[in-house]
Amino acid sequence: MSKEIHILLLLWHPQDAIAGGFVRVKEILPYLSKGKKIKILDNYPSLVQSKIYNVRIVEYKIPKLIKLSYNIHFALGRFLEWLYAALSLINLGIKELKKGNYNVIYGPTGDNPHIFVAGVILKKLFPNQKLLLDVLNLEMPEGGARNYFKNFRNNNVGFFESIIRTYPLALIIFLEQKLIKACDFVVTVSPYMKSIISRYYPEEKIDFTPSGVSIPKGLRPRWNKKINGVYFGRHTKDKGIFDVIKVWEKVSRKLPNAKLVTAGSIQDRIRDLLARQIVQKGLGDKVKIRGAVSEEEKWNLLSQSKYFLHLAYFEPLVPVITILEALACGLPVIMYDIKAIDDYTFLRKSPAIFIVKNQNIEEVVKTVLHLESLSTVETKKIALEARKLAKKFSWKEIAEKELYIIQSL
Repeated sequence: MSKEIHILLLLWHPQDAIAGGFVRVKEILPYLSKGKKIKILDNYPSLVQSKIYNVRIVEYKIPKLIKLSYNIHFALGRFLEWLYAALSLINLGIKELKKGNYNVIYGPTGDNPHIFVAGVILKKLFPNQKLLLDVLNLEMPEGGARNYFKNFRNNNVGFFESIIRTYPLALIIFLEQKLIKACDFVVTVSPYMKSIISRYYPEEKIDFTPSGVSIPKGLRPRWNKKINGVYFGRHTKDKGIFDVIKVWEKVSRKLPNAKLVTAGSIQDRIRDLLARQIVQKGLGDKVKIRGAVSEEEKWNLLSQSKYFLHLAYFEPLVPVITILEALACGLPVIMYDIKAIDDYTFLRKSPAIFIVKNQNIEEVVKTVLHLESLSTVETKKIALEARKLAKKFSWKEIAEKELYIIQSL
């Protein structure tokens, strides 16, 4: 355990919004960098700052032409950016590894195909290096590509758009299932995902670390709420954003003054589609789509809300970071009954977690109306339980486990 660790960390991040996997990197890096030599390859401007995290950073720039390609179609822009990022990481990785100063290649967001492919190729070129990838997902949501495609169509997404959003993802997952054998060790996010990955990779070389939450100092639940329901996260079909709107259409019939706010990354096409649905359902003054917000705005929105809607059809782990952040603000969480919940049996017993049948809109509406009917005393009891639950998930413990795995390679 006393050997000196030199880590080459492969990274890429989107510029529009930072999802859970990238939050994870920023949270655990301060712990990993203590006493370790880490060089990060990241796109400009880097997700991390070298002075704060005590690391060295080499940045690569995404060409403006690729950024402009997003205006043609998001999928085209993202494909070209991933391709360029993979080639940049391989090129820079070769230059660094030729110096012979490293013993671990680490992809903390390894389920991103360009990180995955770059890591595997560098491992093939430098077989003496240990390759560690964090893989958050290795299965097609909703039981397969056909169901995934069908649900897009059921949510009024066009045929061509549904094809683009379904089958490239299916191809990526298929290739990652084949290439994962090149890794020396794999870290995932839950016992459930460990069982999925073990279909393609030796189980004894897989471990898991869940999500955590950093609770701002002085954060306390507020009781004078201005917002009824809140959703925070990526605005995508599989995250349940269309179901959230369907729920609010029915809630507003019972509670005409109820307000819903959604926040998080959103593509222009999805924003336009949601805007049309909101107008068609007569929700123009009841639903506000904020899009990407700052950290301060995020905590302010959560604190001003009564309850958190997380209607994802699939998650590789539960609770995800946004659920933990909502709990930290004392919010009860309404979520679908997905497989990963059973990794932590205490979630089903928690008074702060309300689990409903997957895609059962009516049951979600009933739960919302139940929460609206609670007394102040009952609401405060739930808030206390919510905060207790959030505190069970510490980034420090997660980082220590990740560090132990790296040292054991």
